[in-house]
Amino acid sequence: MARQGGRDRSPDDRQDGELVEWPEGHYSTDLYTDRLIEFIDSGAGDGRPFFAYAAYTSPHWPLQVPDAELDRYRGDYDEGYDALRSRRFAAVRRLGIVPREAKDPTRTPFARAWNELSPEEKRRQARTMELYAAMVENLDHHVGRLVQFLKETRQYENTLILFFSDNGAEGNPIDRLENLGRVSSYAWLGPGWAQAATPFRLWKGFPTEGGVRVPAIVRFGPDGRRGSSNAVTSVKDVAPTLLELAGVSHPAPTHEGRSIAPLEGRSLVRFLRGEAESVHGGDFTMGYELFGRRALRKGDWKIVWLYPPYGPGHFELYDLARDPTESNDLASAHPAKLDELVRAWDDYAAKNGVILPIRDMGYALEPTPP
Repeated sequence: MARQGGRDRSPDDRQDGELVEWPEGHYSTDLYTDRLIEFIDSGAGDGRPFFAYAAYTSPHWPLQVPDAELDRYRGDYDEGYDALRSRRFAAVRRLGIVPREAKDPTRTPFARAWNELSPEEKRRQARTMELYAAMVENLDHHVGRLVQFLKETRQYENTLILFFSDNGAEGNPIDRLENLGRVSSYAWLGPGWAQAATPFRLWKGFPTEGGVRVPAIVRFGPDGRRGSSNAVTSVKDVAPTLLELAGVSHPAPTHEGRSIAPLEGRSLVRFLRGEAESVHGGDFTMGYELFGRRALRKGDWKIVWLYPPYGPGHFELYDLARDPTESNDLASAHPAKLDELVRAWDDYAAKNGVILPIRDMGYALEPTPP
């Protein structure tokens, strides 16, 4: 949540473990950046490396921005999410993010057609997207402040920078109260705009590509890899990367008398140096489960299970190399591959103690098809 003001102190407002008063009138992204710069600067000259975890809460819901930026994108999204989705999908085709032959995705059944909305509904929908865009630009500005500080203090060329999201777009249709965008309002992006935000299937809370495939930006000094890549990596790869750069071995299976689990990720260092074309190789296996929704990826193949109304209630099979939008279920055409991945899922579930519910448990207030 992008906090503004200090009206309601939360137990989560802490510094060095101590409760603190939220500074009146401060926007969280601004304040977090100020504090990060102060922390890094306080250690300047001590000859030691620094680690900064910039866990910005923006652009997470609720959609709130500083008053001066409330109207930054006023009117820019009046054409609606259907038109925006079509224009952006053409762009990701052109950029090679999806195959050039990929068809425009049909509008998700969880959002009404834009031309069916009333003028007031269109106004409110457009307003939520305006606020989201303003939050993203605000975040970009403050990340830029942090990067500029590193440049000015001559630490930029010697700093590994990892920037990524934790999940796909927020597709739940929740908005409460008037005064949208200010501290007392509460609104989420909703399914129509969420689908326009990603070319992939569904959004946050789902193990489909729209929920788990997110953009990442990495800078690894002047000699690091340049350009773009579709290589698969995971947040689980961050810790092995930092340990390798620090010259530290992970202590599993024990540390200070306690049993600890081994790291499951792999270091990104060779990939970031251009010494390897992938992180995990072509036959890696990665499983997911949330609220009974589940998936497993093995190389370019992926199985997905979604309860109705989100899916058929059985495993679907996709070839992500040819079909990253998960639009062509190949379960019937490739039964042997389906069985192979289902067995891998069973192994993953047993290894990780997955307990599945008998129905979809939901994330928040997911929509249902009209």
